[in-house]
Amino acid sequence: MKPFALIATLILVAGSGCVSQSKYEDLKAHDKDLAWRLEAQEKQVTTTEAEKKTLERTIEVLKEDNKVAREKLALANEALKDAKKDVDEELKARLAELQAKSPGKLELSPWGGVVLESGILFAPGRHELTKDGETALGGIVESLCSSKYDGFTIELSGHTDADPLRATAKVYTDNHDLAAKRANSVRRFLVSKGVPAARIYLSAWGETSPLASDATKEGKAQNRRVEIRLHHDQGPVELPASAPRPATDTTKPASAPKPDAAPDSDGGDADEMK
Repeated sequence: MKPFALIATLILVAGSGCVSQSKYEDLKAHDKDLAWRLEAQEKQVTTTEAEKKTLERTIEVLKEDNKVAREKLALANEALKDAKKDVDEELKARLAELQAKSPGKLELSPWGGVVLESGILFAPGRHELTKDGETALGGIVESLCSSKYDGFTIELSGHTDADPLRATAKVYTDNHDLAAKRANSVRRFLVSKGVPAARIYLSAWGETSPLASDATKEGKAQNRRVEIRLHHDQGPVELPASAPRPATDTTKPASAPKPDAAPDSDGGDADEMK
């Protein structure tokens, strides 16, 4: 029964004298409380409906935002692919230019490096560049000093054949040591001719990345080499604020010049007195 209908009934009953005045007042107060509760429930239902509509609208907006985000991501991926394609084409062009100016067979290694044959650059058993080697590198120096290479870092990787050191065992610790010093000799020459030192770094592979698998004299000579590899400069990596930073007073780059021991009189590669 509706509260207002209850009140009307109570009035009729009270008028007939069937209930006391206090009972009538209690019932009237109770009816008023029920009316208040009903109104509160109706307001709550109205509020819930409004919240439901707001939530549904929020979901619609989120779905639309998600759709837009997916579309932006797809566009970004396409732009990244296009940029990578342009970057790859630029890298190929720069490597082709270096390859055309490199001494030797104008060869690219499977690792994307321009091959500089050891026999052209170094005397047997030595890691210092010869005068002929410096002359042979002239065209490459000219290219690397060009602004076209500003967006690249330059890796100089040293390689040897697999023969162990014998005559020069007192000069070089192992094949990696020999490979590193030959690569560093090329680095020093490039820097002396104006190639920015900050764009060059070294790697030494020793005998671990051969071009030729055979142990013939020709195969070994092919494996003894320095490669010039180009990498797109990604810029410095910013360390998190909480990460410890290396001490700048003692840390030196791997390519920092070190005193070179003079080779003994009978030093050289296995087939070139190693």
